[in-house]
Amino acid sequence: MSANSTKDRLKAIQKTLQIKADGILGPVTLTGIETLLEECLSTDKVEANSRIDHHLTVSRKGLEQIIAFEISSVSYYRKHLKHPIWPGGGSGITIGIGYDLGYHSRSRIKKDWGGKIPDADLETLLTVSGKKGESAREALPDVRHIEIPIQTAKEVFYTCTLPTFAALTRKAFPGVEKLPADAQARCFLSYTIAVPACPATEGRRCVIFGIW
Repeated sequence: MSANSTKDRLKAIQKTLQIKADGILGPVTLTGIETLLEECLSTDKVEANSRIDHHLTVSRKGLEQIIAFEISSVSYYRKHLKHPIWPGGGSGITIGIGYDLGYHSRSRIKKDWGGKIPDADLETLLTVSGKKGESAREALPDVRHIEIPIQTAKEVFYTCTLPTFAALTRKAFPGVEKLPADAQARCFLSYTIAVPACPATEGRRCVIFGIW
């Protein structure tokens, strides 16, 4: 492989990392690569752990509160959130129910959304993976035309997003899975969105690992 070919490949990596594409493997480039690897590995580790032993049973009322916190209501979602948005600050472009593309790797996005939205839309969304802040704001017009139906958003939220947070909740509160469903809901809510505990739910339950 020629030196020019290696330099061109390095420039391509630097462009993906949104840093100066000079083809030089310096400290800035190394830091960018290390950060990206850390994000990907930590996400994959949580995902793997959630498949092994991180079920969490919470009340259905708790799930309803989480949905309401994220999208307010179905009508609000259809009016304001069915297309990608940029919430501002250090956020990435967000789709569905709080799914921030800026904090998910391309492989994770493919896994979560593949087969659920048109392939062309998925490929377009992959171009903004990892983009945050001003970079995400500038890229929003390129993906704004894509529409995520509310049912698709809920499917990804229940089967992909919630299992990850269930795993994190069990890690934050060891033994939480042994508590009553309402108590598990309180822990889940306090970890994910820090809102007051949900009220009693008359025995209705939902397992956060797929849809029951």
